[in-house]
Amino acid sequence: MQNTKIQELTDKLYREGLAKGQQEAATLRIEAEAEAAKIISAAQTEATAIRAKAERAAEEARTNADKEIRMACRQAVNTVKQQLEEAVTARVVTGPVKEAFRDGTFVKSLLKTAVEAFNPQGSEPVALSVLLPEDMQKECGEFLKQSISQTLQNELTLQGDSAVKSGFKIGPKDGGYHLSFTEKDFEALVREYLRPRMVELLFGTSK
Repeated sequence: MQNTKIQELTDKLYREGLAKGQQEAATLRIEAEAEAAKIISAAQTEATAIRAKAERAAEEARTNADKEIRMACRQAVNTVKQQLEEAVTARVVTGPVKEAFRDGTFVKSLLKTAVEAFNPQGSEPVALSVLLPEDMQKECGEFLKQSISQTLQNELTLQGDSAVKSGFKIGPKDGGYHLSFTEKDFEALVREYLRPRMVELLFGTSK
């Protein structure tokens, strides 16, 4: 009889312990599942954020690359245009200007005009200093003696200057400056004058 009661008590304790264990196991499983779901959700959120960030970075990289390509293309086109413009202008301007300055008659006529511009009629003569290529000093001196009045001639000082390769430089004798009328000066002047028209002829638009 005593053994029966002990067995019943033992069985009861076993069942209660088993039930309690099963309940705790179920609770732990639920908590583990909830924690796992939370971790998965956080991982998915982080993955979504990483993917969005990567997509933004890729889009930004594409945009920057596109801008750089467009800029490089524009620079390349502008460089080609500039080189073409310079080549055509040089062909049109450099040759004729060089030929003109090889012509002594042109240079002497230009010199006479410059001298007379410093001494308009009715004004006091201005003492002038003229710098010339050394090989043109004598020729231009004789020309000025023949073409300009004696009064004005006496106010002229002609000097050969090795730094002047073509054309001449002229200015008041004691003025401390000379205006330059060299081949390079005229070429730059003609280039500047022709440039808008040249660009329009080459490319259809003016800069």
